[in-house]
Amino acid sequence: MVSYQLVKACRAWVRAFSPASFPYCRFLAALLIGAAGGWGFALLNLPLPRMLGSMTACTLAALLRAPIAAPAAVRPPMTMIIGVMLGVGFTPQIVESIAHWLPTVLGLADFILVSGAACVAYFRRIAGFGLPTAYFAGMPGGLVGMVIAGEDKGGDARTIALVHAARILLVVLTLPFLVRLMSGTALGTRS
Repeated sequence: MVSYQLVKACRAWVRAFSPASFPYCRFLAALLIGAAGGWGFALLNLPLPRMLGSMTACTLAALLRAPIAAPAAVRPPMTMIIGVMLGVGFTPQIVESIAHWLPTVLGLADFILVSGAACVAYFRRIAGFGLPTAYFAGMPGGLVGMVIAGEDKGGDARTIALVHAARILLVVLTLPFLVRLMSGTALGTRS
C-alpha cells in the first residue's frame, strides 16, 4: 500500500513540474536550444549563425519531439518587430529605383507561373494530393493565407502548412550559403 502511494505521489510530482504544466518552460527550452545552435554555427563560422543556427537546432529538436514551443503571446510582438525591421529598409532611394525593377519583376512573374505549375503537377501526379491541396501547396504565397484559402476550398490544411513551412525552411537555410558561395559575400558579419 505504501509503495502504491509513493508511486502515485511521484507521478503527481512529475506531472506538476513537467514542461506541459509550465508553458514558458517549453519556450525557455526552445530559447536555450536556439542559443546553443547559434553558438555552434558561430564556432563553425557559418553564415547568419544566430538565425540559422537557432532555426536548425530548434527544427532538429522538434523533429526529435523535444518539449519546445513558443507561447501564443510571443507571436504578435515578434511580428511587429520583424515588420518594423523590414519597413525601415524602404528608403526614398529604393522607391525612386522601382522603374529599374521592371525586367526583374517580369522575370519573377514568369518564374512563379512556371514553378507553380511544376509544383502543382508534381504534388498532383507524383505525391497524389487532391487538386485543392496540390494547388495551394504548390503555389508560392504566405503560409497562413494559403492554408486558410486551401482549407476553405477543400484542401488538407495540415499538408499545405507542412509543404509551405518546409519551403520556407529550405529557402532560409540554403539561400545564405548560396549567396556566400556565388558572390563571396559573407552574410551576418555586421555587429
